[in-house]
Amino acid sequence: SSNAEMLGLMRTMSQLGRFALERDVEGNLSGIRITRFAEDSPLAELGIEIGDRVSAINGIPLMGEGAGLGAMASLSSSGDPVLTVQDASGRSREVVLPRSILQRQGALP
Repeated sequence: SSNAEMLGLMRTMSQLGRFALERDVEGNLSGIRITRFAEDSPLAELGIEIGDRVSAINGIPLMGEGAGLGAMASLSSSGDPVLTVQDASGRSREVVLPRSILQRQGALP
């Protein structure tokens, strides 16, 4: 199910901080909200702030059925993941998350 897929994605990302699943008004998954991370987290180095929302990984929207599976599969590719991040005002930007950071944090082999 997409819930299980998103939970798997969150387990991978939890090596970097704490996150909460977001749902739209109909109860469908719509993204991941960043709720906490350490001051020395790689996320801070990348300019990500607490409260920002990840809406896509590698161009795959984190919404709807099967989104978690597609995002997880894209993380297994050899390139650096690109997160689409929305700040509190709703502005979107792309943030490259160097694969070396994920490996150093134990989120990827």
